[in-house]
Amino acid sequence: MAIYTGNVNRVTGLSGIDTESMIDKLMKAESNKYDRMEKEEQKLTWKQEAYREIIDAMKEFQDKWFGSNRENNLGYNAAWNNYKTSVIDSSGKESSAITIKGTTSENSYKIKVSQVAQTESLTGNAAVSSELVTGATTDEIMQAVKDTGELNFKFDLDGNTKEIKITKEEIEGLERQDANAFKDLLNKKLKDAFGTVDGGGLENKVKVDLTEDGKIKFDGGAGHSLTIKEGKDIEKNTSTTHTGILDKEKVGSYELKIAVDGKTYTVSATFEKGDTADQRLQKIGEAFKKAKVDGQEGTVDISKELSLEFSAEGNNLVIKNGGYNKDYKVSGSFTPQGEGKQDFIEASVNNKSNLKKLGFDAGSVSTSITSRTRLTQAIKDFDKLFEEGGIANKDGALEFKLGDKTVTINKNDTIDDLINKVNNANAGVKLGFNEVIGRFTLESTSMGANGQISVTDENAQKLFSKLGIDVKTKENNANYTKGQDAKFSVDGIETTRPSNDINMNGLRFTINSTTEGDGLTLEAKTDTETTFNKIKEFIDDYNKVITKIESKIGEKREKTGKYGYYEPLTESDKEGMKEDEIKKWEDQAKKGILANDEILNGILSEFRSIIYKGVDVGGGKTISLYEIGITTTSDYNSGKLELDESKLKKALDERGDDIAKMFTAKDGIASKMEDVFKGSIGVKDRKDGSLRRKAGIKNTASFESNDISKEKRELMKRMQAERERLYKKEMNYFDMFARMEAAMNQQNSQMSMLLSSLGQQ
Repeated sequence: MAIYTGNVNRVTGLSGIDTESMIDKLMKAESNKYDRMEKEEQKLTWKQEAYREIIDAMKEFQDKWFGSNRENNLGYNAAWNNYKTSVIDSSGKESSAITIKGTTSENSYKIKVSQVAQTESLTGNAAVSSELVTGATTDEIMQAVKDTGELNFKFDLDGNTKEIKITKEEIEGLERQDANAFKDLLNKKLKDAFGTVDGGGLENKVKVDLTEDGKIKFDGGAGHSLTIKEGKDIEKNTSTTHTGILDKEKVGSYELKIAVDGKTYTVSATFEKGDTADQRLQKIGEAFKKAKVDGQEGTVDISKELSLEFSAEGNNLVIKNGGYNKDYKVSGSFTPQGEGKQDFIEASVNNKSNLKKLGFDAGSVSTSITSRTRLTQAIKDFDKLFEEGGIANKDGALEFKLGDKTVTINKNDTIDDLINKVNNANAGVKLGFNEVIGRFTLESTSMGANGQISVTDENAQKLFSKLGIDVKTKENNANYTKGQDAKFSVDGIETTRPSNDINMNGLRFTINSTTEGDGLTLEAKTDTETTFNKIKEFIDDYNKVITKIESKIGEKREKTGKYGYYEPLTESDKEGMKEDEIKKWEDQAKKGILANDEILNGILSEFRSIIYKGVDVGGGKTISLYEIGITTTSDYNSGKLELDESKLKKALDERGDDIAKMFTAKDGIASKMEDVFKGSIGVKDRKDGSLRRKAGIKNTASFESNDISKEKRELMKRMQAERERLYKKEMNYFDMFARMEAAMNQQNSQMSMLLSSLGQQ
């Protein structure tokens, strides 16, 4: 079979010679060069993958021990500041009055706190709340109850949900059929459902009142939320049953009328004797697609327009509403042949939501105020600030000053918008809103006695007044906290700070409350156990990297016999092999791909030199790893480390500071190891680093721009040229054999004619 000319159609073998087989044998000899290049390309791919395995291991080690996390980066003091801290009161118990956040040295202090620092803040007097006003008047709502028989709602008050129903009988039983009577009925139902509040009425949480145009108004109480939802699901899938219509004995005319939105749709069908239930159902289906509208001929498909579905239950026809959200009435009749009309059904299907009868469009409505609520909706009379006599500028925006900063808000701004604009002004104050209690809070951005709130701009005073905050007389607010400094004594010396977060001689702590009696003892002691565990973990991770490198360098190529070695398989080699056979072969062929690699040997050599050298820690002292119990294995050629745990623990107790300096010094172990990493895998996306240049690192430009990738691209070009040469060679062979076969066939033909001529003589 031809191996390079692909699916070219040709006729061969007419002479009896197996042309395909002969050309295949000739081409196998010709393709040896291409096969070698194909194997070389595979070796380069495997070599690149092997390098990148080592790069990944080194990068993971580098990121963990010399990365951005300074508390784990052995080149920074933060990684060696391991201390056990305690806060003990005079009775010897742990105290929460002070929290130690960290320390850079051993410390012990006696501290008494007489006053915590506070930020000056003002919490508004009045909670903001939204009001709900029905879109329908009380007369319209009462009429809707009479028409439908009842309305059902779910009232959710601060998470407590009650179902409330208003019936036709209750409306008709009112002494007066007016708005006040309906309002009183609704108030009574809410009180019966939710009871009283602290012995008082519901007005503390929600108040039901009337607007001037006779609509119901729900006012949310301070910090409370009322949500009104559907009392029961919208009546989808409601159905009407037409008894006996599908009985094959009934012969005559069937008519169905559906009245909705002022229109009447008429469906007509005629049943003949012997019609089965399925046939009758089919006729009805066709009639539904050609319904009349208000008596006029039409082709309205009401099965789609009104979302109607129909089915058979024995001899009964069931018509189901599949989701049409309107009120409609269904009436039907059947006129038997030779007899009078028989009405068989009349029903009203209430499929319109109860909330819509109140004049609300949403699936639920609420008095709840969130930070996303518009200011004009959340705050009573806030829109008046934009009217004549308010504080709006000529462009209709509100401008006010906080110190020397100008803040501008618009009519459509939300609470969030206002908060962000105030806080981003960097004017020394910060505004907040608590959705639970519905109140605004203004506080100084500076803690302590000097962090005072001062708002002198008249427009700003008016605006904050609308928010319920009195910035003129601070003490008049619902909750006023005066700014003050923290006062405490340290070892008997009194001092103050404007913040509760203290940094004292490297000891960082936060004051949470005042102390009693003799105060507290704050203590920080060196935690050698944590440091020991960190060094041990570092050694384990280091050895994993070294093992990975050594395993690649020392890996030997696998032999297939006495002389040969496993080589990559070409595509033709894989023909006839199973997948697991190919995998086993390639696993063997990959071995030794980086045996005695020069780059990896160089990296190991650099790591070994770091281990053996001492580090100058100042004061004429040096220290090395072997002095603290960290040595290399007995195999000199290996760079792996061994740990004498007892020797390291003793060294940490006696020379803890020197051990830290051994790693953190300018020419310390961390710095030297970083140099190895920079020299091998480079820095960020720069092209330096022997392994980076050789094989590339993923997620960097070097992933495509590296020596092996370049070599592979050049090899692929040569392979393409070789494929083209082989293609031409193979075509020449086919042409040659074709000419030979043609010549042989001509000779055979001539010989046949000659023999035939001789035979005739």
